[in-house]
Amino acid sequence: KSKKTNEKKKKYLMIPIVVQARMDSRRLYGKVLMPITGGCALSHLLDRLFLTEMKVIVATTNRDTDKPLQMFCEHYEIDAFYGAVEIPKRLWSVAEINNADHIVRVTADDILVDPDYLKMAVREHVENGADFTHIPKLPKGFDCEVISRNALLELMKIDSETEYIGKILKDKTVFKVHEVEVPKRHRRRFNYELNEYKDLKKLRELFSDLFSNHSPPFCLDHVIEYLDYQKSKEKVR
Repeated sequence: KSKKTNEKKKKYLMIPIVVQARMDSRRLYGKVLMPITGGCALSHLLDRLFLTEMKVIVATTNRDTDKPLQMFCEHYEIDAFYGAVEIPKRLWSVAEINNADHIVRVTADDILVDPDYLKMAVREHVENGADFTHIPKLPKGFDCEVISRNALLELMKIDSETEYIGKILKDKTVFKVHEVEVPKRHRRRFNYELNEYKDLKKLRELFSDLFSNHSPPFCLDHVIEYLDYQKSKEKVR
């Protein structure tokens, strides 16, 4: 039994996590390298992803604009891929180079990705023979997606330049879509995605309050406790 379990674990660990990142965000330039208590946005995300023990690859473009990201990866000896601007092409290239039948897609906007949910998504994706697995009931900023290489290939035929990968994969009936269930306590409406300066400000506040008290990186339960506590303080006032 343990041999079977180890083989299964090995199979999941072979699926790479691909972090989609770039410098030239329209709403907040260079946000992925912006400082937040204890590191930068990207380093906090990577700390969480390394807890999964899976291979992590930062996928950015080969443009001069993304040189700072490339230098970051080289400095910290992080596996990286520099390729096309178009996201489907970049993801497909990473899957092909790594001979991966599936990849986990994480955007650098979601720096609070939950490692346990990520591993659950990978496990359920493989067990269900899915093309696309997502966790839509998690709060924004904590989620990820698992995509098969076949689905990426089909996606490029449909729209090789799209940024709305999840939407296309969900809407087209040719793809087998799986949704990871989320217990009620984690189905919250708050949003910790990093898109613009007000989000950065909110994340900095969260990290300054939680970062030093929780090692390894704080998880979704810690954030929920923190927000509930803040809410109760507001009521007292």
